Amino acid sequence: MSICHVASIETVQRLAERKNGSWRALALSLGYDAGYAATLCDVVRGKPGCISREGENVLRARLGLPPRTFIEVAPCPDCGSAHTGRCHGKPVVRVQIVSGKPRNRKKYHRPCMDDETYAQYLQWRRNANNT
Repeated sequence: MSICHVASIETVQRLAERKNGSWRALALSLGYDAGYAATLCDVVRGKPGCISREGENVLRARLGLPPRTFIEVAPCPDCGSAHTGRCHGKPVVRVQIVSGKPRNRKKYHRPCMDDETYAQYLQWRRNANNT
């Protein structure tokens, strides 16, 4: 099974910081051929599949970043999908693991509304999110 690799945010940010001029000049300063400029541009734009895992680790080394590590997960013998344990043919909720704390959205108070109108607004939001 082939997975389309996407470069990490850290790699993209460091590339964007290092770009001072043309992509060709950046490619040459990193030790690549000038034709690699299009790949670097695609990496910064977040194009999936423009660079392999191994290629990103080489790029990260040239940028002074530590290499990314990947964990291979064996497929489930029941369904063939990648998840922990056996599902025995039942649907499995897929959870994406991210580093850091989950993003908490701020709840803004609307000062232009009185308490009664604001309560109606909150009720409307709850109903809109449930549908």
